[in-house]
Amino acid sequence: MQRLPNVNQGRGSVPPSAARRDFLRLLACAGAGLALSPACVWADARSDPRVAARRGQELLFAGRFAEAARELAPAAAAMQRDEWLWGLLGKARFFSGDLSGARDAFRHVLRLNPADVQARMMLQRISMFPVPAALDAAEDGASVHVPGETERRAAAELEQARSAAARNAFLLRSLVLDPGHGGNDPGLVRPGAPLEKLLTLDLALRLRDHLAREVPTLPVALTRSGDQTVPLAERGLLAERMASGLLLSLHVAAGTPGTAGPGFAVWAETPSGAPGAAVAAQENAALSREPSRSRQDGGIGDILRRSLRARGAGRARIAAEALRAGLSGVAKLEPTQSAPLALPGLCAAPTAVLLLPGPEGLDLPEGRARLAATLAEALAVLHRGGA
Repeated sequence: MQRLPNVNQGRGSVPPSAARRDFLRLLACAGAGLALSPACVWADARSDPRVAARRGQELLFAGRFAEAARELAPAAAAMQRDEWLWGLLGKARFFSGDLSGARDAFRHVLRLNPADVQARMMLQRISMFPVPAALDAAEDGASVHVPGETERRAAAELEQARSAAARNAFLLRSLVLDPGHGGNDPGLVRPGAPLEKLLTLDLALRLRDHLAREVPTLPVALTRSGDQTVPLAERGLLAERMASGLLLSLHVAAGTPGTAGPGFAVWAETPSGAPGAAVAAQENAALSREPSRSRQDGGIGDILRRSLRARGAGRARIAAEALRAGLSGVAKLEPTQSAPLALPGLCAAPTAVLLLPGPEGLDLPEGRARLAATLAEALAVLHRGGA
């Protein structure tokens, strides 16, 4: 039988043991490569700023603001041109108490896109909260701090902000007046007497004119200037668009047993006893005459609004107490109540509801003129020097 030619002939034969060792070495190298590659991919994913941005967004949605800020800070530092990411970082810092860091982030957004309305609104919102004076001197080009340093700064700034709030620091920068009811909602109806919607509108117009003459530096807007129907959500949106320092909603106390008495009320999840529940029952009745109960944005919009609303309620109470003291000479007002009111619930701006005392005192133009002048003087004090 003819033998096949030896393929190794002329090239030198390889011993079987050497060939086996080479083959095993090749398998070992291949196995090591396969074992290490997932770890390398995982490490690359962990260091990818886009992955960190997604994690930070998820934490922000979950309301874990400090953790979100820690995830987003290095991602934003690596993606300097991403205005969306810097906006997320600003929100995370704001709601975790790092007001200075939030301000830096939103300023960076405006450098990238000067037309960004949300960043401007957030910067206006930050300006309403006490921030240590030393931080106001920071340059616009402040760099992103590492998480550890950010946390230390945030803790110090938050403590100083709380101390200022404890001193009842409040400076009224802008005002939205809301004449209650209007259009197809008459408000309080009494035989032979002006309707509540007309009383509140007249008082609001008088108050606006007083402020225009006496405090021209205070921006003032009205949610309605005539007898038209304005849904509560639209009233709240106007205040938010103005970045209102205070939304003051004017109403009239019925003055009958079992109804809310005259005084101020601010938003809270639960009412402050029977008086607070009475205020909520009276003023939330307007919802039954509206086509839609509330504005539904869901997701991050709801989280931001809840946080802003809680902050705004505290500031609204400070303003309400100052105004109550200013009105003491012309009206006897009950202690400020807390209640799950519809209008503040639809608005992120600080909101106070004023139930004007006794409709009888408002029926005559002279009574409304006196109340408008006194309330204008109290608001001027808040604008010029704070409470």
